[in-house]
Amino acid sequence: MIAFDKDFKISKIDVFNTVQLAVFLHTNMNVSENIIQQIIEESEEFRNPNQSIPLYRKVYQIIRKTILNGELPNNCQLPATRILAKKLNLSRSTLVRVYDLLRLEGLLSSKLGSGHIISFRNIAQMENTEEDLKEEPILSSLGKSFSENTKLVNSIDDKFIAFRPGLPPLDVFPVTQWRKQANKYWQFIKSSELSYYAEMGVEPLRKTISSYLSLSRKINCDPNQIFIVGGSLQSLFLIGSLLLDKQDQVLLENPTFPNVHSVFTGLQAKILAFKIDQQGAKIPQKSKNFNNLKLLHFTPSCHYPLGVKMSLNRKHEAIKLANDTGAYIIENDYENEINNPNFTDQTIYGLDKSKKTFYLSTFNRILHPSIRVGYMIVPKNLVKAMKALMRHSHLFVSPSIQFMLNGFIQDNYLNKHLNQVQKTNIQRKEKFKKGLKSLNSSQFKMMEFKVPSLHTTINFSKGISDSDIILKLNQKGIIGHALSKCYFTNTKRQGVIFGHASLRTQQMTNKLDILSETLNSAIK
Repeated sequence: MIAFDKDFKISKIDVFNTVQLAVFLHTNMNVSENIIQQIIEESEEFRNPNQSIPLYRKVYQIIRKTILNGELPNNCQLPATRILAKKLNLSRSTLVRVYDLLRLEGLLSSKLGSGHIISFRNIAQMENTEEDLKEEPILSSLGKSFSENTKLVNSIDDKFIAFRPGLPPLDVFPVTQWRKQANKYWQFIKSSELSYYAEMGVEPLRKTISSYLSLSRKINCDPNQIFIVGGSLQSLFLIGSLLLDKQDQVLLENPTFPNVHSVFTGLQAKILAFKIDQQGAKIPQKSKNFNNLKLLHFTPSCHYPLGVKMSLNRKHEAIKLANDTGAYIIENDYENEINNPNFTDQTIYGLDKSKKTFYLSTFNRILHPSIRVGYMIVPKNLVKAMKALMRHSHLFVSPSIQFMLNGFIQDNYLNKHLNQVQKTNIQRKEKFKKGLKSLNSSQFKMMEFKVPSLHTTINFSKGISDSDIILKLNQKGIIGHALSKCYFTNTKRQGVIFGHASLRTQQMTNKLDILSETLNSAIK
């Protein structure tokens, strides 16, 4: 295998000069002189100062051409993005974007313990797209906005599940019971029922969810206010698309889900921050400080990622601020069944007498992410507009999945499964905590949540980079999410968010040893 020497040194270079980049590749990959000359000649177009080609595209196109020319053959190893970024005097995010493009084209793959490997099969097919890739596509302002903000979103295509946040105990999902629902559906389905369905979702499931929310969370809503969606992120995109114009204000908890920040930033909203304390989001008292405030977003049952429960007083303050400014509230109850197993907490939706609260939840976190079913309650005065928006986008979630889920709930399988998930989650969190007792307590601190959760957050002391830690863990088959990525102001805390529920306790021991060793080795 051909690989970069990690100890090589080069002087600071201007990567706009693609000749120097080609020489850099030549120096460190033993590239033959004649092919390097070919790369240099082909790179003349990129050195034209009149061409407005983004920097990442320049680097990408040079490496891509080198691969397609056969200079970097299959199984050739590219350097880590951190190393290459340092040598080229670039930001690491630029190189991550370059590698992502190469991966999307099928030219690069990432393997555990082997780094980034050149891997492609159909050169002819790649060459056919050569002309198409020379020109940067012309995107709308919204398209550009979302493209620029994809770096905020955590990867969803990681192959590993060890300690990945957002995963329930996948092994306890009752596959047999779900198969029964599938068999029942396909046994009795009529051909006429394989047609289109209403964008809101199938009526039996919406009625079942309405009854379920009334019993479990004291939420009273008309089934015709409930929309079945693919998950909370889709709900946020739909709500934002419905209510936000460019530069409208959105108040978010800081920190929060990177995906939440990303979707509203992509929609070109102006993001403002709620600070977080032990009672949850600190609500500003003066509404006059806001101009065009349209949305307030909360995770009240268990703040993500700090694990704080929002107090009843703060919920009332949030409702008052929304009323004073005319804004709507989004109550993101992403894993209420885990956070509030006894269903004793009052929801913002239930407290809001003005009925301007969206309530979001999902089955992806309590069943499994691949089911892709969530729901949102929409204020009555926005139902018609939301239906129109959904009719112009995804139409509806698969009706077969909706009918199966409805039967799963009606036959009491969901309730039994929730009991098993809650019990398993507690056991695995205890195992996770015990397995990390060897962590250096002066450098790493595990946050103590006052509510049950599927994730655990570990804070780092100064001088330790969570992005570097995550990269090292990924190479060892462990997934974590950067705490710093959850902040959208200049003040960022370093740490890693782990999911402790995805692995059986007997599988956790080895991974916990690797995790402890990797964290402790990062101490300078």
